Amino acid sequence: MPYVAIVLALWTQVPTLLQEGRAEYLNGHFATAERLLGDALAQLSQNDNSLRAKALGNLGDVYSEQEEYLKAEGAYSQALSLWKQLSDPGAAALMLHNLGMIYSIQERNDEALRFLTQAYQSVKSALPADPAITAQVLNGLGIVHYRRNNNGKAEQFFNRALEVVHTSGVQFNTGGVLNNLGALYLRQHKFKQAEDVLYQALKIKEADKGPANPDLIPELNTLGAIYTATGKYLEAERQYERSLMILESRHTDFAPAIARTLHSLSRTYSKLGRQLESDMALTEAATIARGNLSKDSEMAQIVQDYSKLLKSHGKTEEAALLRAQVKRARAVADLVVRTRPSL
Repeated sequence: MPYVAIVLALWTQVPTLLQEGRAEYLNGHFATAERLLGDALAQLSQNDNSLRAKALGNLGDVYSEQEEYLKAEGAYSQALSLWKQLSDPGAAALMLHNLGMIYSIQERNDEALRFLTQAYQSVKSALPADPAITAQVLNGLGIVHYRRNNNGKAEQFFNRALEVVHTSGVQFNTGGVLNNLGALYLRQHKFKQAEDVLYQALKIKEADKGPANPDLIPELNTLGAIYTATGKYLEAERQYERSLMILESRHTDFAPAIARTLHSLSRTYSKLGRQLESDMALTEAATIARGNLSKDSEMAQIVQDYSKLLKSHGKTEEAALLRAQVKRARAVADLVVRTRPSL
């Protein structure tokens, strides 16, 4: 086959690879999605800026779900640069939003707010404005203010996002916004309000994606936290165990989420006086967390809690080794954050 024909044949596969990669991502099959999107990028020429930007944005989503935040930042940054070149303010706003969310997760709060503010300015400049992107950016601003402990502003932005969705009728992850409101009400000890909006979010997601989709995990775990805070430990146990049933069928894609859920379940077992089960859950959580210490601060906290358990059982040397491992991981994380250039 002539070279030009080969190149053309490969290029025509790219939209299919992008579509399949996105579908695998939405189904929670992140390793497969990463491979398909990588194949799509490899087959694109340097001049295919629109498809390249889409592929990079999707790849950033995959990396973000895998909690590979440095890789996600790189993919989103490249996509942002391309969308700016293509003069697409809506798509640029989405990448700014995604970068802001990554910075927020890493507690880089000033950068997160700056990028989300830029995203909001960009989406407002798009004509016509895309209500789905507008709602997503408003929800992102709510998350950033929540993490900055600005509860009033967080609630305002979450409600504005819901208002945009309601007014426009656009298809949107309303359950995610309601979950964020539930987390905010939980922080404020408004337990009944929190439970109500979380059950509403859970019903929306169950109707959309079924009863065993990983997208249900935030609602289930936040409900678990509400029941733990209100002393309904058996109800909390049910929520966490349902989360684990969903997650453990896809262990390789959701290992950090499993560790977090086991950590919460360990505390719940302890409240119920089932200390052996509590210790076993914490041990399993720590085993996963030790392999994911670069992901976020909770992984380090899980390992630190496990080191305290070991010390209480007289295993002082092993406990000291774990504390040293946590200290090194935190030092590396601090160094990475300090040396990253601002965009």
